[in-house]
Amino acid sequence: MRWFRCSFAAVLFSVAATTPAFADVARPAAAVPATFAPLQFLLGNWSGAGTSDAGAGKGYDTFALDLDGFAVVRRSHAEYPGKDGKAPVTYDALMVVYKDPAAAQLRADYFDNGHVIRYTLQSGTDARVARFVSDAAPGTPTFRLTYTGSDDGKSLDVTFEIAPPGSTTFSVLAAGRDTRIPAKE
Repeated sequence: MRWFRCSFAAVLFSVAATTPAFADVARPAAAVPATFAPLQFLLGNWSGAGTSDAGAGKGYDTFALDLDGFAVVRRSHAEYPGKDGKAPVTYDALMVVYKDPAAAQLRADYFDNGHVIRYTLQSGTDARVARFVSDAAPGTPTFRLTYTGSDDGKSLDVTFEIAPPGSTTFSVLAAGRDTRIPAKE
């Protein structure tokens, strides 16, 4: 279970100082298709910091429309300094959000250092919250990744949680805050 805490927690948090690797990934502003309206508050470049059992981390994320508006792609990079004599840890992750035509809902596939999580976006009444819940599978934990945007659109609270197999009680594995990186004029 420790590898879940370290690897998935690491990709949640961001740092502006090293954004050039992803800053150019986001395409110029375009009309957001109605399909992705619930995720509009996420689009853009973000930097931030957070904590998990790997320690305090920092990194960056980019959420961008891709594939001619048929997907939202999140690219993430996180760095954790060495803790308790251990070497520093760096994580990169990719998440692709798309409309599942069979289920008529938004789905997301998350990938990092060998892990894959398949999520469904849970609809809510708050336009500033995107909650992704992993597919249930016998004998495996359930994950919940929640983004909550601030009223002014300048920050995101990010929470990554886990529920043991067969349970619906989640506990926080990692949490942090991202700050929007202003678009270059």
